[in-house]
Amino acid sequence: MFSIVIPIYNKESYISRTLTSVLNQTFSNFEVIIVDDGSTDNSIQVVKSFNDERIKIVSQENKGVSSARNLGVEHAQNNYIAFIDADDIWEPKFLEAINKLILSYPSASAYYTNYKVGKKRIETNKTNQSIEWDTYLIKDYFQFALDYKAILTSCVVIKKDVFIKLGGFCTEYKRGEDLYLWTQIALEYQVAYTSYTGAFYYRDVPNSLSRTKFNIKDSFSDIAEEFYEKNKELAINNHSFREYMIAIISSKGKYLLIMHRKKEARTLLQRYLDTTYNKKKVYILYLLSYLPKFIVKNII
Repeated sequence: MFSIVIPIYNKESYISRTLTSVLNQTFSNFEVIIVDDGSTDNSIQVVKSFNDERIKIVSQENKGVSSARNLGVEHAQNNYIAFIDADDIWEPKFLEAINKLILSYPSASAYYTNYKVGKKRIETNKTNQSIEWDTYLIKDYFQFALDYKAILTSCVVIKKDVFIKLGGFCTEYKRGEDLYLWTQIALEYQVAYTSYTGAFYYRDVPNSLSRTKFNIKDSFSDIAEEFYEKNKELAINNHSFREYMIAIISSKGKYLLIMHRKKEARTLLQRYLDTTYNKKKVYILYLLSYLPKFIVKNII
């Protein structure tokens, strides 16, 4: 039923933990597609130490995580695609919870669980818990994301045909490529959510994609304004979509400040001073655009 795609680039110290959490799922109807993105360490040797016929390994030269994920989907044999990064973990009933969502809301195209982010995961005996969690077919994803939880890569399952129709992960972006895809999905398709905490994101992993340096031209945030103007008519609620996009746009303002391009940052942020959900962040960044760069450097 599920095809689980795990891209790997030099995750020798973490992939065993991740793969163990996948293979220990209470729902066992799945295949695991490991995509080696040109690793130079022993990551694949660690994978090969697992004796499980559900595991498949495909390889490519180092092209980045988006390309690796897309290649994994090309090899997927099942209708529902799950993604997990090689340094995160799933709780035992992640797939069981997603399966419950699929049975409850077959019209949805993306399904995701609650998640936690931190440096240390507290072990809990979730296997024996009842599977009575709150589930939702989200009417307004952007409002839900602002108020509560947005989609993150390691807690989402997507229908394969929808993934292919939208072109998969955009390989032009090295940052925000996943956010770009989730936003596209939420504009055109239904999204379902469960309160089950199904995934844990490790914040302190070296070389994590979220911690790497980047050029703004390689980021979804660079074209966020244009994306909003082009797609705002698709949104059920333009206010929530605009506020959601402002959160992304403001990250570009932060980048411009870090790069000491204060006038550009000020001009950008000034257009969104009327924001509501993002007011504090936008105003702080806007005020920083008037301060000397040594102060900005110490604050951001």
